[in-house]
Amino acid sequence: MSGKPPQGWRALVRFQLVSPRGFLITAATLAVVFAVLHLVGAREHASVLCGQIPEASALAVPLGVAYVFFYVAFALVVPVLVLAAGPFALLQRAFDRARSRAQNGTS
Repeated sequence: MSGKPPQGWRALVRFQLVSPRGFLITAATLAVVFAVLHLVGAREHASVLCGQIPEASALAVPLGVAYVFFYVAFALVVPVLVLAAGPFALLQRAFDRARSRAQNGTS
């Protein structure tokens, strides 16, 4: 190895972020963070984004922004990641089988 960290898409594939398992781990992480924010009551602080005056708390705005960000991620990104993991796993398995057949010289 050259000692340099891998760059570009190869780095993402090497670290398994772009893989069926990586998709599911990312989806689960987003869901857990959203659930924690919901349980601590960050939903009440999201009203600042609608133009309402926030509480006197210094955490009202950051909690509101974080809640909205993770709500949108939970509603839009998590289902896509979960649904994409299945076909991705099937394609990955098919390519792995084809590659092993090509290496073994069988068809």
